[in-house]
Amino acid sequence: MNGVMRFLVACVLYVISCTVAYGKATPNLSQKQWFAGSKECELDTRPSMEVLEFNLTTYIIRQSKCVHYEAPFIYLLLGDRKALLLDTGATTSAKLFPLARTVQMIIQQHLIRIKRQPKDYALHVLHSHSHNDHIAADSQFYGVEGVSVVPPHQLTVLQKTLQLSDWPNSVSVFKLGGRNISVIPTPGHQREAISLYDDQTQWLLTGDTFYPGRLYIRDWLTFKSSIARLVAFSEMNPVSAILGAHIEMSACAKKDYPSGSVYHPNEASLVLTTKDLQLLHRQLTIMGLKPQQVRMDKFIIFPLI
Repeated sequence: MNGVMRFLVACVLYVISCTVAYGKATPNLSQKQWFAGSKECELDTRPSMEVLEFNLTTYIIRQSKCVHYEAPFIYLLLGDRKALLLDTGATTSAKLFPLARTVQMIIQQHLIRIKRQPKDYALHVLHSHSHNDHIAADSQFYGVEGVSVVPPHQLTVLQKTLQLSDWPNSVSVFKLGGRNISVIPTPGHQREAISLYDDQTQWLLTGDTFYPGRLYIRDWLTFKSSIARLVAFSEMNPVSAILGAHIEMSACAKKDYPSGSVYHPNEASLVLTTKDLQLLHRQLTIMGLKPQQVRMDKFIIFPLI
């Protein structure tokens, strides 16, 4: 890339910084305090998203609660040949929520570092599941050269694209170049739900299947089976952190924020552990065939049936 192009990239990054907050790597992700909204969003001047550079190839993006109360987390994983974006957030407007532009600039900087041309690199957009607060900005990526978006609400396309022929029992591997992402089907919250395991960070990314909040369960038996598969996978692979798509719990045990809240003072950590996952599995096993709401310290089992 020539000097003129580098200058243009720097200029665009400066403009984006007006609407995006960038943060450097946090030594301990479990201690990270995210922007948690405001009592008066109409007066809030903070950016529409918070971008955490965990390392040079791994980014966590959180949408501002003042832009959308769901404040979903989005994950960008960069390899040598491909990048993977997990989810696109809850807001369609590129003006209010410039996700695609932000992701493209991060990738551009990555390509400069690894000395690769854009024509030799691809971005793949996947979804932890197909609910609206995780797919809204898909349209920002449509028609962009080098970008493919797995369409939501199409299970057969998802299975074919990710080579998950024995759904939901098979596990496939998505190769980014020097970085492998295991894809684990985890339906139960939603039919097309998947979880990802990154062999570089050893993160297990679980979407709305498991996170510090209300675990909305639409298919009880299917959800129980999915959690059992995640436990089995975590017993066979080292997991440094389990990261979901929301924070709905307070740092105070068993306390959650009201649905629709745009202000979360004293939020719980985003990070869950394999011990937390095993606790959920044991509780589901105890409950058997009788779905019921159970409030745990870090999450709430919340059947919708």
